Amino acid sequence: MGTGQLRFSSLLSNCLAWSAIQILCVGTPSLENGSADIKQIEEVARNIGQAATGYHLIVSKSTVPVTTSVKLSGTLAIYGKPTGI
Repeated sequence: MGTGQLRFSSLLSNCLAWSAIQILCVGTPSLENGSADIKQIEEVARNIGQAATGYHLIVSKSTVPVTTSVKLSGTLAIYGKPTGI
């Protein structure tokens, strides 16, 4: 971390400026029916889609269902800019 190659921030603008790789680490609590509540990770994907200005690799580090990456891809496609994410 002393070389500045690994950084952490809760500010999305910092994360997008510092790196083209975004690792999402958010809570995925259980719903009453036992399935994972992925609202938080979907919100982060929407925010990235709206704020990113170029290519970003999105990595999900959460306990999420297998199909979550497909959902996030759709969210990024809807909220992303035409320059692509």
